[in-house]
Amino acid sequence: MLVYIIDGWNVVHKLKKIKTAARPRQALVDHIRKHGLTGSVNNKVIVVFDGFFPLDEMRPEPDYRIMFSEEREADDLIIEQIERGNNPKQKVVVSDDRKIVSAARLKGVKVLPVREFIALKKKKKAEPEGPEKNIKYSDQRDITEEMRKIWLNGDTKGK
Repeated sequence: MLVYIIDGWNVVHKLKKIKTAARPRQALVDHIRKHGLTGSVNNKVIVVFDGFFPLDEMRPEPDYRIMFSEEREADDLIIEQIERGNNPKQKVVVSDDRKIVSAARLKGVKVLPVREFIALKKKKKAEPEGPEKNIKYSDQRDITEEMRKIWLNGDTKGK
């Protein structure tokens, strides 16, 4: 299980649709979930925003931890999350902020730049699901007949 620690506003500002949404924080969480940007549903996701929890904007997220820095800077809260726990190899920090990136690297935590994180959905969609099968109907018939000869000992009654 990986723990994704996401610099919320850092990602919001890179996604035009999210940035201009009526509720950008919730739109970001929905976008991450919809596109599976954090991989397995077993991975833990922590999204950190500056400011206070907006009661009118955010829905409770059962499998995401949404944190607000309140009177502190979000960077400091993110760095606290980076330093928590024993296994830095299980953490992935999503941010372009130099202070956060430096703290993560010092602790041996993987850093994923925001553009790469956003591109994860594009890679998933770009991968083909299987080989394209454009076989003419006449060829399909010929293949079926060949298979009947092989597997049904020449029995072509199924025509």
